Amino acid sequence: MEILVENMGRANYGEHLTDPKGLIKNPWLGEQYFFHWEMFKVELDRLPEFYGMNQDQRFPKFFHGSFDAADGLDTYVDLHGFTKGNVFINGFNLGRYWNTAGPQQRLYLPGPLLKKENNEIVVLELENTTTDQIQLLDQPKLG
Repeated sequence: MEILVENMGRANYGEHLTDPKGLIKNPWLGEQYFFHWEMFKVELDRLPEFYGMNQDQRFPKFFHGSFDAADGLDTYVDLHGFTKGNVFINGFNLGRYWNTAGPQQRLYLPGPLLKKENNEIVVLELENTTTDQIQLLDQPKLG
């Protein structure tokens, strides 16, 4: 059994400063507790070797691509069709998106992160997608 626990941040103010995250007790499935389980962090600086060739329909899933860009020009990553996840550009964690909750509709991509050729983009989609393509646009979408 594999369980992915997403870190959505922590409460850092108010009277409820205790903010446990993740699996804090032994998992229970059916009529059985699971003991002696191990927890591993997912290293997002090293992707699985065959992630691009995986035809598995389950999520989470990595998408990988490359593109050329005008050097130094700011742009916006439009993830229409994706649901929730993170975007990495040339190894830099650009940010997370959550299209069904918002508020942002496009992620800002600063020009200094881009090279003229062979920019790498990796999208970690956590829930679902209706596409495997993104768009790079020159305008934000602020709602």
